Amino acid sequence: MWLSKLPSETVDDLKILLKGGKAVEDLEEIFKIIGSRLHGYLATTLSRLIKLGLHTLIDS
Repeated sequence: MWLSKLPSETVDDLKILLKGGKAVEDLEEIFKIIGSRLHGYLATTLSRLIKLGLHTLIDS
């Protein structure tokens, strides 16, 4: 008797996870980063380094 209204495939997947299995072996195979943005203090710091010409020191 099933106590859940979840599909049987979902219940089977949960059983695997509860036994220590993995939902996804490698995230890089599923997701592809196509771009990212700098935020907050990092963006401010980088823009100041570029304006001062100091970015070349940390680029090498």
